[in-house]
Parts: sequence; C-alpha cells; structure tokens
Amino acid sequence: QEEVDSVMSQTTADTFYQDLNDKSYLEQIMQETLRMWPVAVATTRTNYVDTVLGKTLIPAGSTIMVCFHVLHRHPSHFARPNTFDPDRWAKGQPAPMPDTFLPFSAGKRGRTGKHLAKLECKIMIANLIYHYHLECHPDQNFAVATTLSSQPKYKIYVKMTNRRKPRTLFEDLESVSPTMR
Repeated sequence: QEEVDSVMSQTTADTFYQDLNDKSYLEQIMQETLRMWPVAVATTRTNYVDTVLGKTLIPAGSTIMVCFHVLHRHPSHFARPNTFDPDRWAKGQPAPMPDTFLPFSAGKRGRTGKHLAKLECKIMIANLIYHYHLECHPDQNFAVATTLSSQPKYKIYVKMTNRRKPRTLFEDLESVSPTMR
C-alpha cells in the first residue's frame, strides 16, 4: 500500500512507467502470484533427440507436457512451495534455476506478450490499491479451477472502499504533461 501510494502521489505521466517499475514489492507480489497460479496451466513440447529422464527413455518425436502448477510448486525448485512468499523474489535472493519459473509459458510468443501483460497488471493493481481499500470476506474460498487457464473455482467477493476523492477526467488530464495531452 505504502509503495503504491508513494508512486501514485508523486509520479507524473512522464515518469510513471519508470516509477512503477522501480517499485519492487509490487513486482515481488506479481511474481509470487504467477508462481502459485500461473496464467497458462501447461504447454507441450516435442523433443528432437532421444532423451533419458531419470531412468525413462523418451524417444525422439515424443510430445512432452509441462504442467506449470507442478513445476512452480516442486520443492527442489522452490523452498516452501505451497506458501505465498513474495520475499522469495526480493533483491539479493537467489534467482530460480533456468526453466523452473515459466508463468507465461516459454518461447518467442510468450516472451513478446509477457512484458506488456506485466505492465498492464502493474498499472491495474496500482490503480486499484491507490484508489480503493480491498477486503475479502474472511471465509472466502480461493480454490482454483484448472481448465485451460487458472481461474477461481468459486465466486470471489471483494469489498471495495474509496480511499480517494473521485476525480474527473479533466482533473486527471491536468496532471498529464503537455506533450502527453
């Protein structure tokens, strides 16, 4: 809350992108959320050479499915894998091993959209947190229904309370630099 408030109250349209990216705790929360509940559930790959995995031979041309939920919660990749811990992404913490954290899948198309999707998420979350106090019902069930993407199994009820005086579009435009108008 404090991090978002400091960015949103002091930033201008010219510095918003950099100010938002410089704030690490929001990024840590996003990374941990994507680790525990990845956008894509799984992906498939084809191996081009015979591969031995453990004691199993996987012949060339086989289709291999990678389940991100299992990959991201494997104890050999993440300590306390079922615990939501944004601090595991803090500066100074060891980075995950390559190819053990793939919240947007992998490959050329996943890399292209990842940065835009993360920026859009940061902007949306920052605006929500800045303008509203969010409160979930204490008995809320956050079970995940896994289909082609992760989604809530049950409805999620959130109480939103205004934290700021509502602004008009014209008031928002006044804070935008003349080059952005």
